[in-house]
Amino acid sequence: MSSVIYHVYVRSYFDSNDDGVGDLNGLKSKLDYIQSCGANAVWISPVHPSPNNDWGYDVSDFNSILPEYGSMEDFDSLIEKAASKKIHIILDEVFSHTSNQHPWFVDSSWGGQKKDWYVWAEPKEDGTPPNNWLSVFGGPAWKYNPLTREYYFHKFFESQPKLNLHNPEVRAEILNVLSLWLDKGVSGFRLDVANTYAHDSALRDNPPVPPEQRTDWHWLFPPRLQQNIYDANRPENAAFLREIRAVANKYDDAFMFGEFSERPDLIDSYSGGKEGLHSFYTFELLDLEDITPKKIADIYGQINARSIWPLISFSNHDVTRATTRLFPKQTNFRSNQAKLILFMLMTLRGTPIIFQGEELGLQQTDMPTLESIRDSVGKEYFPLYKGRDGARTPMSWSTTKNNNGFSEGEPWIHTPKYESGYSVDEQHKEPTSILNFFRKLSEFRNNNHDFIFSSFETIEASDDIWRFKRGEHLAYVNFSEKELEIVPEPNAECVLSNGLDGYMLQPYGCALFRK
Repeated sequence: MSSVIYHVYVRSYFDSNDDGVGDLNGLKSKLDYIQSCGANAVWISPVHPSPNNDWGYDVSDFNSILPEYGSMEDFDSLIEKAASKKIHIILDEVFSHTSNQHPWFVDSSWGGQKKDWYVWAEPKEDGTPPNNWLSVFGGPAWKYNPLTREYYFHKFFESQPKLNLHNPEVRAEILNVLSLWLDKGVSGFRLDVANTYAHDSALRDNPPVPPEQRTDWHWLFPPRLQQNIYDANRPENAAFLREIRAVANKYDDAFMFGEFSERPDLIDSYSGGKEGLHSFYTFELLDLEDITPKKIADIYGQINARSIWPLISFSNHDVTRATTRLFPKQTNFRSNQAKLILFMLMTLRGTPIIFQGEELGLQQTDMPTLESIRDSVGKEYFPLYKGRDGARTPMSWSTTKNNNGFSEGEPWIHTPKYESGYSVDEQHKEPTSILNFFRKLSEFRNNNHDFIFSSFETIEASDDIWRFKRGEHLAYVNFSEKELEIVPEPNAECVLSNGLDGYMLQPYGCALFRK
């Protein structure tokens, strides 16, 4: 829980063989860089074979490595080198569903021995789906299969049939998958959409969100107009998560955390203690837009009020990059804004997860055409919504090299020409860069164990400033475009700052004092 977790989207991190696709050997070659950032754990996006309709989140074999990424020997070599640097490798596992090309589903769709490994239901008399459940990405959450004369449930894409985790055989197989990778030296798992493992066996309709409670957010996608109380977020979900934790308890220091995409009010039943997951993250911070002190103080206050140790994350592979999302208005203070985000990430109570490129202040990439888009969601909703590709474009290693130093081959995805100053090579050399500020934050956190676990309290959240207390430390965060005078306690020592001149805090400046 005291770790700094660095989140790597492997396909876009570093390409070691110039085929245009990031790979495990590329990641291995950058472990020194990750270590220099102060991270001691790496969450890796899914590495298993996949037809890539959802870019790895549609697994066709849980027990091997996607050939584009390398071999099992390459994976073992990555684990070995990471261990030598005391870096923990955390795998991303998708157990809610599989690819429709997984042998389990192929067998199931023909009515074979694994028929009950997925969620099947007969049509209504008029041929329509069994109930009103909607896919997260739009349309009914049911796909008809003429071979069995039934529908199968898919909470996400129709190419991602839902596993029936009410079936003890399925649960046992999933637990075996966890053991296989833990035995290979993996230190833990990020569990994708961990709130969606169980569904209502009676297949009852989801009730609607009452009209008076609907906001613009609900109207963006029709599925948000339903309350997800039967298609996911079931009491049985917690029981399976306890089975997963029981596997982790057999290994030293194995760390299990879940992504909970819905119903944050249920977090306490999923995580904590010796039976639930070790930690969690929700989309409360990841969905946050156009940040203000009052917004962040309220949202983080709710997160911190839960009884479970939280993960803190402002960016990942699924959402618009934080620098663009939190500060949509273009200003002359981009560097300070990026540092402000990193300051919050590293000083709030919880385990920080930093997404590749966030330590450089990278902006969201605009995908210029429909043809440039790889994300199926973006293809469906372009140009109103361009999907998740803008956060998944390749890492910026050098603005003077081809494809920003990612690959000499043709990248798998549109690759922007990052502007000067936004690469590892450049920022490494500049003492006041965003990257080197993040390194200072990491060094402070890693060297102050008491700070990590100290209490949190918001002291002030005005229109311009957020002031919060961490144990014996007091933080000031300026969210305005004007200088603000701060008044630290007598004899307080400034231990970290950006944009502090005496007691004047520059626009989007931040400072941490110790009594």
